[in-house]
Amino acid sequence: MKNAVKVFAIIGILLALIAGICLYVSFTGRVEAPSSSNVDVLYVGVTEGDYTYTVFSDYTCEITKYSGSADVLKVPKVINTCPVIGIGAYVFEDNDNLLEVVLPKTVRYIEKRAFADCALLKEVVLPASVNYIGDEAFFGCDQLQKVSSKGEISYIGVSAFEGCDSVISVSFPKGVKEIGNRAFYGCVFMEKINLGDATGAIGNYAFGKCRLLTKIVLDDGLTSIGIRAFDGCTSLETIKIPDSVTSIGRYAFEGTPWRNNAVGFVVVGNGILVAAGADVGPEVVVPTNVVTLLDAFENRTDITSVVIPYSVAEIGDGAFMGCTSLEKAEISAITRLGSYAFYGCENLDEVSLPDTLTDVGERSFVGTAWVENDDFVIGGDGILFGCNAEGNHVVIPESVKYVAEAFYNSEYLAVTIGENVEKILPNAFAQSSKLKKVNFSSSVTELGSDSFEDCISLTAVELNEGVTIIDDDCFNGCYALEKISLPSSLVYVGENAFGLCYTLERLDWDISADTVIEDGNEVLRNLLN
Repeated sequence: MKNAVKVFAIIGILLALIAGICLYVSFTGRVEAPSSSNVDVLYVGVTEGDYTYTVFSDYTCEITKYSGSADVLKVPKVINTCPVIGIGAYVFEDNDNLLEVVLPKTVRYIEKRAFADCALLKEVVLPASVNYIGDEAFFGCDQLQKVSSKGEISYIGVSAFEGCDSVISVSFPKGVKEIGNRAFYGCVFMEKINLGDATGAIGNYAFGKCRLLTKIVLDDGLTSIGIRAFDGCTSLETIKIPDSVTSIGRYAFEGTPWRNNAVGFVVVGNGILVAAGADVGPEVVVPTNVVTLLDAFENRTDITSVVIPYSVAEIGDGAFMGCTSLEKAEISAITRLGSYAFYGCENLDEVSLPDTLTDVGERSFVGTAWVENDDFVIGGDGILFGCNAEGNHVVIPESVKYVAEAFYNSEYLAVTIGENVEKILPNAFAQSSKLKKVNFSSSVTELGSDSFEDCISLTAVELNEGVTIIDDDCFNGCYALEKISLPSSLVYVGENAFGLCYTLERLDWDISADTVIEDGNEVLRNLLN
């Protein structure tokens, strides 16, 4: 009998161990340890009072659920001897009781939507220990009035405070390394903000529609300001931008008095021209301290000519778009020309481009008189911008290295790529609805994004050996495409490259094991299988 008891005891112990191992594997497969941490997960779903939490291998813990109903909540510093280092995702989301939350000095991070849509939450004072605020952490807390921290924040997440309509002031005096896209978007009553002196990057739309913000000082350390970062800040009259800024996105200051009421040339950061006053023109000579020219002249109908000096390396997206009176552009030494840079400048007839130009965005000269000047309009380092050759079949000359927008929305039935063409640039043949045949030369190595998008008559494509990249949306919308032959040299297929190509039935491709196929290429994947 004693032996039987021993046997059953041993079996029980083994079963318990197996169950524990299974439980551990299950838990660690579902729960991630804190960001930038080397610790593992020990236990999940542990409950103590109103809190459910996860325990890590260093015996710290993260709160993962709150079941209480307090209006003023003091989060404990320790739960069952485990210091609380994090507020997990969704913990207090949609909590309609919370008026105030006090976090202990042990908390290091707040995860995604931790306090999202807490309708009555009014103030957030973050302990200096918090250095990470996750995406949408306080999204939609429309009664929140004040946000502050005495510590340095490494990251404020995407839409972290978006829709917090009542926020009046924000203070991070020790700085924020990165402010995510739309972080404070729509904080319409925000009047004051202190970002300290350590901000590294401001994301797209980060402060969009902050209509009462009148002044912002950005100190050294900031390197980039995203697209429309301050768009719609209709009271923003004073902005200080440090020399450390090297990148500013399009429309970053659209709708601000600071930009709209500019006088002369406004050059900020590392030689970035962001605005030009009404007193500049009609014959514009860009000053020699400018390195990057943004959308300072977009839709200026008073400008008739522009001279861009050797100091300028880049003309940004939409820089002169809609300048309908512009007739002449003399450009000295740029290396990059942004998308839509001179789009719709219908009277632009005279353009000089340097041989240094190799990087061209989409539709940069579409709608200009210049691209109609010759059979083949070539600029920069062998870049074909316009094609007006007679007939249905065009042979691109050997002097062309890059095919830009020359065949955008064209009427040609067939095109033969010249022997020296290396790249088909974005939108090169897009919306050429009659195009049925393209003969690729052996020199082509890259097909840019949208380059054959919506070529609805194209039925077959045979790419040459040597092509390595087919970029995003390259053949998207080619509804009639039935057959395609891809080279073994191909290493990258971008997102949606063959989107909507539902009639594609035949694929010839000796695919490499290293080839990357991005999302949105289900048709291609099905043929490979």
